Amino acid sequence: RRHSHPRSRGHVSSNLIYPPLLSQSQTVVVGGLWNCQSAVRKADCISALASHYSFNFLALTETWISPQNTTTPAALSSAYTFSHSPRESGRGGDTVSVTSPINLFIIVIYRPSGPLGNFLDEMDTLLSVFPSDSTPLTVLGDFNLPSDKLHSSGLLALLNSFSLSFNSCPPTHKEGNVLDLVFTHPSPATDMTVTPLHISDHHLVSFTITLPVLPKRNSQHLSLTRRNLHSISPSSVASCTLSSLPDHESFSSLPLDSAIDTLLSSLSSTMDLLCPLSTIRKKNSSTAPWLSDVLRNNRREL
Repeated sequence: RRHSHPRSRGHVSSNLIYPPLLSQSQTVVVGGLWNCQSAVRKADCISALASHYSFNFLALTETWISPQNTTTPAALSSAYTFSHSPRESGRGGDTVSVTSPINLFIIVIYRPSGPLGNFLDEMDTLLSVFPSDSTPLTVLGDFNLPSDKLHSSGLLALLNSFSLSFNSCPPTHKEGNVLDLVFTHPSPATDMTVTPLHISDHHLVSFTITLPVLPKRNSQHLSLTRRNLHSISPSSVASCTLSSLPDHESFSSLPLDSAIDTLLSSLSSTMDLLCPLSTIRKKNSSTAPWLSDVLRNNRREL
């Protein structure tokens, strides 16, 4: 009786290309959170705080900036990029996406005091929009949930299901409550500091998060020359070409080669007139470095 032996699957090393390993550098991002209780008359103070603490971003709640108010956003945009979404109700927030030189999503929340209502369901829907990978995400704001209500509300369990870490800190309100909360993903925040400010009932919260720096890509651009043929109609091409040709009797008497050259010349002039050549720049994206020419040929034959 024959004994079957398992066949080992071999590999051809010459078909493999080993991409170079890149060491990923990290950077420290300094963030801030403050319920300013009206930014209308505190624009200079807010800018000074951001400069003094060297904030990379500062989340503000209860700005009380009406849709008609364009002065305050302009003042806050003088030295920084200011993002504000006017809202008609007494609750809401904003979302900011940072793509360079780091990748970071920032969600600013303001929840007025009172029953939770549909807040947890709305948070669940909001967080489901964001990628579930290791893309850094920071959720922060005034949740108006004292410590006893926070632990019984189900909010911590909900955010934990999205791998968001709760960063505990000292009281953020003058009455001794922790109302301003910071959640981060994938790593927790450090250096959580609370600074009382006499111009608001809420204290200024500052913290740091360590994020990977996106590698710089050496993107090259190719210059391509093209005609926008969708901008012309066949009838206009025919009409313009016929108008530039000799009359029928003269054109019929031409030798064949001359007639062809005349027609091609008329067509070329028509195309230059109706849809001239234009130059566009196209990004030359690099192909996968592990694909060799042999593997590419084998893939085409599949």
